Amino acid sequence: MTWKTIFNPFQKYDEKYILIVGIIFFIFNIFGCYYSGNVNDSILKHTTSPRSKI
Repeated sequence: MTWKTIFNPFQKYDEKYILIVGIIFFIFNIFGCYYSGNVNDSILKHTTSPRSKI
């Protein structure tokens, strides 16, 4: 893996493949936050929901 792959993955991978992987991780994030009792406030901020039992 080179720096070009990290900063510009569209040169190596197809756009449809990257879109499908992104949608799959988005769905996993929704279910992961729901079952762990977290709230996804933004891209980099996850907080514990007031309704969680933790």
